[in-house]
Amino acid sequence: MNSLLVAVDDLKSASFELLLDRFGWFAGARVAWLGGMPAPAGLLLVRRLALLADSAGLEFDRRNWQPHVTLFRKVMRQPAFPEPAPLHWPVRDFSLIESVAGQPYQVLRTWSLQSQ
Repeated sequence: MNSLLVAVDDLKSASFELLLDRFGWFAGARVAWLGGMPAPAGLLLVRRLALLADSAGLEFDRRNWQPHVTLFRKVMRQPAFPEPAPLHWPVRDFSLIESVAGQPYQVLRTWSLQSQ
């Protein structure tokens, strides 16, 4: 794992902006969210991280990246959403976050992205 973190330290990727302009619902996870289309620089970052994970022998989630902010959990059925005001979200860094059931998320490490 340490070699993977060193490889991520050496990763050069551009900062970008997300446009969060739609509400949605992940039925399986029972999560309501605000999200938008992936930015090209964000897609490139995800691809680079997947390659690094592969080279370290780690399993990487191959589903298409769907940028979103979780709004509510344990949502039993799809809500009727209003039209949201678009939110421009600057992405200047990314983090490795540990998720343990029943505990708050814990940020383990954060990496800065390069200014455009």
